Amino acid sequence: MSTIPDVLFLVGPTGIGKSEIAMKLAARLRGEIISADSMQVYRGMDIGTAKPSRAERRKIRHHLIDSVRLSQPFSVYAYRKRALRALRDVLSRHRIPIVVGGSGLYVRALLEGLSEQPGADVSYRKKLEQSAHRDGLETLHGQLRGLDAKAAAKIKPTDRKRIIRALEIIHRSGRTPTEWHAEKIPLTALGMRPVVFGIRQARPDLYERINRRVNAMIRKGWIAEVKRLRPLRWSKTAAQAVGYKEIRALLNKEQPPRRLSLQSQREALISSIQRQTRRLAKRQMTWFKREKGIQWIDW
Repeated sequence: MSTIPDVLFLVGPTGIGKSEIAMKLAARLRGEIISADSMQVYRGMDIGTAKPSRAERRKIRHHLIDSVRLSQPFSVYAYRKRALRALRDVLSRHRIPIVVGGSGLYVRALLEGLSEQPGADVSYRKKLEQSAHRDGLETLHGQLRGLDAKAAAKIKPTDRKRIIRALEIIHRSGRTPTEWHAEKIPLTALGMRPVVFGIRQARPDLYERINRRVNAMIRKGWIAEVKRLRPLRWSKTAAQAVGYKEIRALLNKEQPPRRLSLQSQREALISSIQRQTRRLAKRQMTWFKREKGIQWIDW
């Protein structure tokens, strides 16, 4: 039996060099790369997402990059569906799929599966929002705890979005999130053997890499890229991308502060993006540290 698993995963925080490692792995293993990056799916968002160049994509085939319009909402459910299709395609050609990215929820969804939960109920969600504003989020969390203690234990009392979504699921389906969760189909149940490697680095070294990378992206024309995309309609997901959000905010200011020179504004922008990217990297590492089954490599 081959010692090479059916599916390799390479995960870790932004800026650590996952794509570079994945390219070398893919070349050696006759592999193809499947992105697990929530922003690289969007067409046009190239520089700020550190998207592989067209030359790199000609050398090694990539999947789930440039697959969604900027205006199109994209969910973890849509990701899993497309990623599974890509996995089966790669395996059918006797190549090794290498899933690469830092979007922890995407990675978990692909590994562990997702249940087919009911869709949104806008009017009921609005009522819950009003209740949270009137009575406090703790009250909603208490309601969830009374209906599904297991789900409530996994959701922070301050996580408005997940609390409301859990109550919405119960209202729409009459079933708890825990009951839906039990129906998930993991990758192993689909006949695939995943092995997950995590890339980590001492925090000061990673932060220095991030700072340098943001500077390089700005020099490469990141601001000009956002200017080109600015007239288009942005989905809520795309609009929250780190760096793009900050650059759009600066470009949307009708009257920049007169006390700041253009150079000072540029420096403040770069500093803000570096800070937000470091925070993203910290959140990603916190997420992956909690995940089971990751074999860590110090980089």
